Amino acid sequence: MRGVEQHERVETLDIIRGIALMGILLINVHIMTSLDFFKEAYGIQAQPETAFDNILAALIEFFIEGSFISTFSILFGIGFYLFMTRAEAKGWPERRLFVKRLLALGVFGLLHLIVFWVGDILLYYAVGGFFLLLFYKVREKFLLVWSLVLLGVFFLFYSTQLLIPDSFMKAMQATGYNVLDEAEAAYEVPFFSAAYWQFRFQEEVLLVLGQIPLLIPYVLGLFLFGFYAAKKEWFQRAAEKRIVFKRMLIGGLIAAVPFLALMIPMRLSDTFFTDPGVIYQYDLLLRIGSLPLALVYISAITLYVTSRGAGPLLNRFGAMGRMALTNYLSHTVLIVLFIHVSGLFNTLTVTGNVIVVIAVVALQLWWSPIILRRWQYGPMEALWRKLTYAGSSKKATDSHT
Repeated sequence: MRGVEQHERVETLDIIRGIALMGILLINVHIMTSLDFFKEAYGIQAQPETAFDNILAALIEFFIEGSFISTFSILFGIGFYLFMTRAEAKGWPERRLFVKRLLALGVFGLLHLIVFWVGDILLYYAVGGFFLLLFYKVREKFLLVWSLVLLGVFFLFYSTQLLIPDSFMKAMQATGYNVLDEAEAAYEVPFFSAAYWQFRFQEEVLLVLGQIPLLIPYVLGLFLFGFYAAKKEWFQRAAEKRIVFKRMLIGGLIAAVPFLALMIPMRLSDTFFTDPGVIYQYDLLLRIGSLPLALVYISAITLYVTSRGAGPLLNRFGAMGRMALTNYLSHTVLIVLFIHVSGLFNTLTVTGNVIVVIAVVALQLWWSPIILRRWQYGPMEALWRKLTYAGSSKKATDSHT
């Protein structure tokens, strides 16, 4: 069994994936380096220490939060189509291989969640990926319809938090402050202690696992949009489809601007950091508005690459994207270990976290091309392929596009 060769990769997708990884890290880093996970879970809004940090946090929220995880999810749907159709064309058992691929991804995600931190997305993707199989032979227009329906259902359910009484929100925040005290005590003990792991499993891991069913409509809706785009060959024939990306760019901007216009005054209001109702309204607008903004970024990158070529920096992001699994997991390993060894946990400002991201991304932009010049795949990609094709008649490879 001979796998998909490197020349079958779609260069633009790798570049978008690499840039999306950077955006995801900018959003995740504060959860890696602090107790902000519990603040967000219990509706507690932490105010940045300085005016500059506040401005920086607002810019990240407006232009990055939600947009790049949406982009990454769309890419997963594109990758599903490419994997399945290429496997089917070569006469491979594409469904069985994809199931094994998802099971391996789920194991990676579960270990990532349990051992390192609560922000793992791999497990969500693995679970959502099984539902993708139900849509493999569905016609294009129904993929788009189901995508919109699932996203609509998710946001309709998500909006119900606006109906929560203020008294309940206040009680939830009070509980959150108690949990924060417990978390602070747990994170002060050594990494290998039983108290640390007991707290992490009871208060973090179980909470995240319980959220998976609630988030499946969201990730699956984005997967299906990516699947639809791939079936329409938007990226496989990007140079011929520039008009599609131009329309998507303009449409995405038109759709995103009203959300941004509503969010700015809310973000500047005196009650933003104290009123849970304002916080939840802002969060809902941010989540919905991030979807058209994701389409803007995807379209802008594609139009730039198809008109001017990638160039040295974008080629490095492309290499980073080709090693997406390795680089995503190494984000956690590098930052979590550094923060705990250095004693900086729960002390970094917004600016400090951005500096950490710049350092990690610079390192990955440096090492990704070096690794790929020597080996065909990143280390985690190689392991993922090995687990996907374990038991096959011959060793196979695939491009993970």
